[in-house]
Amino acid sequence: MSYPTPKVIHFCLVILFCAQSFIISTLPAQTAMAQALHPLDSLTAEEIQTAARVLHASAQFPEGALFSTIVLKEPLKNDVLGYQPGRQARRQAFAVILDRKGSAIQVVK
Repeated sequence: MSYPTPKVIHFCLVILFCAQSFIISTLPAQTAMAQALHPLDSLTAEEIQTAARVLHASAQFPEGALFSTIVLKEPLKNDVLGYQPGRQARRQAFAVILDRKGSAIQVVK
């Protein structure tokens, strides 16, 4: 079992910041165009592609890395309870990145 090195932790923090900044601002606009989704609905194919594109475009993304998982990050309870049909819900992605060359697994929340 390997533990994250400071370099891996730094990568995760940078990707986390970039992903949340972009995904928070992008995903609601896209879902509003298609249809209003419940906060607990799975990510759409378009949302998954957007999250992958944002993460892959980061300068910190490891060369040759693959996505193991990209799923909906569970929203806060207050966001779920306060949801009203027809209104936009804040949606975020959770991703697991496999860095085969660096022999590391990186989690992006």
